[in-house]
Amino acid sequence: MISSDTILKRTPDVVTRRIGDETIIVPVVAGVGHADDDLYTLRGTGQDLWERLDGTASLAGIAAALGEDYEVSAQEALQDVTGFCSELLKRKLLVHAV
Repeated sequence: MISSDTILKRTPDVVTRRIGDETIIVPVVAGVGHADDDLYTLRGTGQDLWERLDGTASLAGIAAALGEDYEVSAQEALQDVTGFCSELLKRKLLVHAV
């Protein structure tokens, strides 16, 4: 379960490459990701969020920064960030930092 105080980071079990305006995420360990997905592609806000998930900031802090960048309310940004991170956590692309 995650909350606004949760601090997450990218798992070391993936390889990430930025190619043009996309970030490609490739699981390199069995059991990481989803059975139907061999790789993930992120753009825009998803890409910006991924880059900020380095284990140093809470989801609330990341959401506040993204809210400013994309001119949305802090509440809306936090809802989107927690929803997206919950899905990435389920797919084992993120881990708890602490």
